[in-house]
Amino acid sequence: MFEVTLSRFFKKYDTLRDYSLLSLLLLLSLILMFYGDKNENNAGIHLIAFVMLDKINTPILALQQVLNTENENSLLKKENAFLQMQLSRLKEMEQENGRLRELLGFKSMQMYPMIPAKVIGYNRQAGISAIQLEISREAKIKKNMPVLSARGLVGKVLQVSGRYATCQLVTDRNFSAAARVQRSRVEAIYQAKEEEVGQLIGVHHRSDVLQGDVVVTSGMNSLFPVGLVLGVVTRIEKDERELFQKVYVKSAVEFAKLEEVLIVNTEDVL
Repeated sequence: MFEVTLSRFFKKYDTLRDYSLLSLLLLLSLILMFYGDKNENNAGIHLIAFVMLDKINTPILALQQVLNTENENSLLKKENAFLQMQLSRLKEMEQENGRLRELLGFKSMQMYPMIPAKVIGYNRQAGISAIQLEISREAKIKKNMPVLSARGLVGKVLQVSGRYATCQLVTDRNFSAAARVQRSRVEAIYQAKEEEVGQLIGVHHRSDVLQGDVVVTSGMNSLFPVGLVLGVVTRIEKDERELFQKVYVKSAVEFAKLEEVLIVNTEDVL
């Protein structure tokens, strides 16, 4: 608002300045004509007049220059904001393409048909850990189908309604799966315990399990194919007086960054 007011002022001032200068020159001409050669200070009169005009005009021109600079800065800021927005959008597209390429590469190595789905919401209230998925209408999604990311097992389909499905996460307290320590082939049951951490149930205290071991699905039930990554062993608690050791597994999936997943059609083998 202030800039607009100043702009209007300067436009009016430019017009007024031109008229004032013309009027002053006419006045000086009349004075010179009146005095003729009798007045030896004609040059002095001219000089004084132009000095006065310059004194008035200089600060106004300086203010006008400041206003022009501010206008240019405002335009540059707008252009910069627009470019930043475009750059942000390009980065989002680049990251999405990277995730999709990773999923497609993972999908090409699997023997089961994979159905892509987009994560559109989370539900982690009252001990329930689930995500909402958007699927195509043509997708033949059924309850208990495994849900994967490129990093490992995300969970399983809990229910389907039209273009949407609910996925129970491996972090849900009611989730369990037949598991195996990949290195030593020790069998156990994976049971969710707390946020992104599960426990291997039934591991004998003499079984060969080490911190850093990768835990995968064993395929000993009909829900999950063999070899899906559940996570990595992060902590082991042993007590010689106890028959079983406590083995804790951190999920391989970064759930906070989950945006796309693959649903495994275990009914149709490629």
